[in-house]
Amino acid sequence: ALEAETLQKWVNARNEVNYYFQKAGYQKININQKTFPIPGMDSPEGRDLQIRNFHDENLGESLPVRNYLTTFETSRLLYEIEKGLAISPGYSQKAKDYLRHDHHPDDWKDKPFNSIEGFFGEFLPQEVELFTKIGYTQEFGRQEAAIIKDENVHFILVVFASDPIFSSEDSKGLSILAKTTYDLMIERAI
Repeated sequence: ALEAETLQKWVNARNEVNYYFQKAGYQKININQKTFPIPGMDSPEGRDLQIRNFHDENLGESLPVRNYLTTFETSRLLYEIEKGLAISPGYSQKAKDYLRHDHHPDDWKDKPFNSIEGFFGEFLPQEVELFTKIGYTQEFGRQEAAIIKDENVHFILVVFASDPIFSSEDSKGLSILAKTTYDLMIERAI
């Protein structure tokens, strides 16, 4: 465990990412926590556990024990990435490259913890480009945010499904929602 002064410096460094986005006008965000489980660690340990019980004297309050971000702010970030406005055009492209996912079944079928099965990409046509970030909250639901585009449509879809029904291994809710949204967008484009 870190001593109080060292912990305060470490928390301040972790909060820099929050401050950056707050200065850019993002509201109601906390993105300074690691998301668990991560490889080799099922739950927070050491300083990652300390930050969850930390009282920030600068803010006069305790930090939240989890990350949070609204669907609006998430959509805004994806829009800024897509338009090359997230930090710079170069960084926006790097972020978009990290989000790119091949949703061809050969690339994800029978792979545990893939980003397609049960998520937006599962039922989308193969010609669709998919730039996506998924989120598991174990038994509490799933989240996904994506840029979805092909030659006819180009849109951002963000869903935070905070219900245990979305967490089941055979849940197709997000997959069906994305395909239905895509079909409606195609219908409007033609």
